[in-house]
Amino acid sequence: MQRNAPRKACDLCYNKRIKCDGQKPLCSHCVIYKSECSYTAASRKTSAQKRGSSKGDGHLVSRVEHLETRLGQALESIRKLESLVTELSVSPVSLSQVRNFPKDNTGLFETRNHTSMELPPLPEVLPAVEKYLRTCNSVLPLFHSGTLLRSVHNWYRYPEQRDCVSWAAINVVLALAHRGSNPTDVFSTKTTAEYLNKAQSVLTEMMMRSASLINVQVLAGLVMLYQGAQDMGPPTMLVAIALRLAHGLGLQNRRNSEHLDASVALQRSHVFWIIYILDRDISMRIKQAPLQQDTDIDLDLPPEEPDEDNTGFVISVDGRFRLNFFRARVQLARIQGSLYDCLYSVAAQTSRSETRADNMTRIRHMLDDWSSHMPQSFSPGDLSRDCPPEMLRYFGILYGTRLSCLSLVSLAHSWDARWMEKLQEYGCRAALGDAEMPVPLPAPLPEGWETLVKESREFIKLFMSIEEKDGAFVWMTACAYISGLVCLTANNMCQPNHGMLEFDRSLADMALLHVEEMVWATSYEPLRRIGEACKALVRYDRMEFQQRQRNEIVVTGQLLSEEVLPFYFVENGAEHIFGQAEPVTILGPLYISSYTHA
Repeated sequence: MQRNAPRKACDLCYNKRIKCDGQKPLCSHCVIYKSECSYTAASRKTSAQKRGSSKGDGHLVSRVEHLETRLGQALESIRKLESLVTELSVSPVSLSQVRNFPKDNTGLFETRNHTSMELPPLPEVLPAVEKYLRTCNSVLPLFHSGTLLRSVHNWYRYPEQRDCVSWAAINVVLALAHRGSNPTDVFSTKTTAEYLNKAQSVLTEMMMRSASLINVQVLAGLVMLYQGAQDMGPPTMLVAIALRLAHGLGLQNRRNSEHLDASVALQRSHVFWIIYILDRDISMRIKQAPLQQDTDIDLDLPPEEPDEDNTGFVISVDGRFRLNFFRARVQLARIQGSLYDCLYSVAAQTSRSETRADNMTRIRHMLDDWSSHMPQSFSPGDLSRDCPPEMLRYFGILYGTRLSCLSLVSLAHSWDARWMEKLQEYGCRAALGDAEMPVPLPAPLPEGWETLVKESREFIKLFMSIEEKDGAFVWMTACAYISGLVCLTANNMCQPNHGMLEFDRSLADMALLHVEEMVWATSYEPLRRIGEACKALVRYDRMEFQQRQRNEIVVTGQLLSEEVLPFYFVENGAEHIFGQAEPVTILGPLYISSYTHA
């Protein structure tokens, strides 16, 4: 039996069970303890070591048994997955659900070959791309024009280099280009949906690739397309993914672009600000906090003065005035974010009424300051004369967003149930002659009421001056449009002696017809209820006008009977005459007007 090796620790270190460095003639610990460094003490018995070894062997055996159990579970899971893949391979729907699933990781990011990603011929694609660059991209520069055109040409020139991300980007551009086409063109509507479906069909494959700027651009383009839909679920999720990728690329921080070419750095900034706009717009519409915080941004705003390619600028028809639309939209998005803090945040809901009122006043001042920086040629009243026709759509959305902000902060929005109930109650009392004429609103007029009425009037006029209204534009401006209609009608009821009464009544008549068309074209129940409330308000306004006219005639001695003068009211595409013994429905021109006896 082999003898144990000589002990290396001295007696002091051995007895104290500390590590001995074996220095001669004295180890370090013997020097510290001023002890003799000797090696005479007997070693411990080895039986304890054997017992410890047996205990360690038992622990090792249990560990191996545990690993064997886990391995069996893993093999069982693999067996179930293999059986699932076998079922999918023979399923009739598997080809549409599982796109060429790769057999190994080498093909993980190439799930489509270039032959399955088709586009129309280049002579058809190029005009649409140029239209997009000339209109939408000129004010919201999501893509660099030279880079996009080069990508389109390369797609047709080098088919072996095609990839799903470039294909998705081109489809997004084509969808955005067709969205602004004439809404009566059925082909345009179908191609918009077709291009959108193609772009989102490779969304998963695109997201599995490493993050790049074009990935973020495609996601932002999809959000822009989904903004014009009723369901805000898809754009809410997509903008969150886009922001996460943007942060991964460091788009919100200028320091991450200092080493890049100036044009690339500028494009990165443009893409981030567009996502910022989309995030704030969605936040206001769904009444949830914006994802991007202003304190986490280190970028300059788009410039006030034009750069070499006038990116983001709109020039008046006569060429004398210019506006950085992109900058104005970013600044308005900042105000949209403040609305959440003022109206919907937990702090706002629990704050004192005086604090909330101060915050609302502050936002109204921000909106007034924003409007003061808009050149007169680009004000709503002058746009139809000074703005290029193809840009009216984007200004309509811009001023519709501003009106929505103003009506929300004034608590006079068409979707505010308390505001609508107060107006309907007042209108009903006034129409029945239960109140003195004229009477004030049942609650004090909101602060800045005159400004709100003026903005509503100007926006409805701008809306009507836009000849081509695609479905996305109508839906994105619907809240502002209906709120403007309600404000004009409320002002007519509550201030019947104002100088614009007849003009505003005419605007309200035409606006109501458009609201009825929207209700007819959609099955959206909240919109139908709002439409019914708007019709009721207009009806009360006409009845109140009739009651006031009757009182005036009685006072002057022109009419001494109790009969009520009839008046017209449009409902469900036909005219009704109220005030007769029996209501009469007349098919004819769609308008509402007062009616007097012959």
